[in-house]
Amino acid sequence: MRRRLPATVIVTLGLVLSSPRAAAQSSPEEHAAAPSDAEKQARAKARIDDARRAYQAGELAYQAGDFAAASENFSDAERLIPTPHAGYWLAMSLDRAGRIPEAIARFERLLADPNAGKIGPEKLEGARARLEELKKTPGKITLSTRPEGATVTVDGEKHAGVTPVLLELNPGRHKLSFALQGHDGLEVELDVPAGSKGAHTLDLLESVVPAPLPPKKARRLTATPRGHDVAITKPPSTTGAWIVAGAAGAATVAGGIFGVMALSAKSKYDGAPSDDHADDVARNSMLADICFGSALTLGLASLVMFTTSDGNEAPTSSGRIRPVRHLAVTPLLSPQGGGARAGFAF
Repeated sequence: MRRRLPATVIVTLGLVLSSPRAAAQSSPEEHAAAPSDAEKQARAKARIDDARRAYQAGELAYQAGDFAAASENFSDAERLIPTPHAGYWLAMSLDRAGRIPEAIARFERLLADPNAGKIGPEKLEGARARLEELKKTPGKITLSTRPEGATVTVDGEKHAGVTPVLLELNPGRHKLSFALQGHDGLEVELDVPAGSKGAHTLDLLESVVPAPLPPKKARRLTATPRGHDVAITKPPSTTGAWIVAGAAGAATVAGGIFGVMALSAKSKYDGAPSDDHADDVARNSMLADICFGSALTLGLASLVMFTTSDGNEAPTSSGRIRPVRHLAVTPLLSPQGGGARAGFAF
C-alpha cells in the first residue's frame, strides 16, 4: 500500500527554499550565484521524489518482514524530509529489528515532535505504550575474565556458573563481584541501558603470596650418661636483658638531670638561703640518688641476664623437676632513698 506525503510538507519546503529573508541574509557573491526559481523548484521536486521513493521502499520492506531494510529506507525518507509518519515507521522498524536502544530514542523523538498528532491518535497512543514497554527491556551482557573460571555475584546474589557468562540485567546500575582462587577479588559497577547488548572482559590480578616465615628453632636435647638428668633446653633469649639495660640507661639520664637540678638549687640557696631552696636541694638530691642507685642495680642485673640462660623448670629422666637458673629484679623506693634488689636463683 502506497502512502503519500502530506501536501503541507511540500508547501512548507517550498516556502523555506524561496524565503526572501534567507536571500537577503546571503552575501552579494552568493546572491549573484543563487539559482533561479526554476532551479529551486526542480531541486525541491527532486528531493520530494527521493523522499517519496524511500518511504515507499520502506513500506514494502516492512510488509515483507525485512525490518533492517525498512529502517534504512525510512531513515532516508526522514532525513530528506522530516515528517512524523516517517519517524513513526522508522521507530517501529527499529523495534521489530531488535535495535531497542535506537527504537527508544526514535520513539522519544517522535513524541517530542509538536506535529506528532498527525500520525493519528491510535498510532500516537500505541507509540507511547510501546515506549514504556521498551524502557523495561533487560540488557544482555556477556562478561568474561582473564583468566576465565571466576564466580560472579550480581547485586549480592551469586550467579550460577563461572565466566564467561551471559547476564540479563534490568535497566539501571548494578554491582558485580568476581572471585577466582589465587587472584584478588574485583568489584565493578555496570550501567545497563534498556535493551542493550554488549560484552566486557575484565582482568583479574594474581594474589601476592606472602613470604614464608622462617622455621622455628628446634629444641635441643642434651644427652647425658645413663642415670643422670636429661634436660630439654631452649636457646637463650636476650630480649629481657636488653630491656633491663635500657631501663638502666634511662635511670642514669634521669639521675643526671636531677643532679643538675640539685646543684642549681644549691647555688640558689647559697645566694639567698630559704626554706624553699633547701627543700629543692633535698628533693632533687634524693631523686638523683634513687635514679643512680636504680641504674647501678639494673645495669648489674642486665649483665647477669646477658651471661645466663633463660628458661623454665626442666624435667629430668628420673621424674624430678630440676629448676633452671633465673634472675628476679625488684625495685625499692622509700622516703629516704631508693634502688632495686636483684636475686639470682640456681
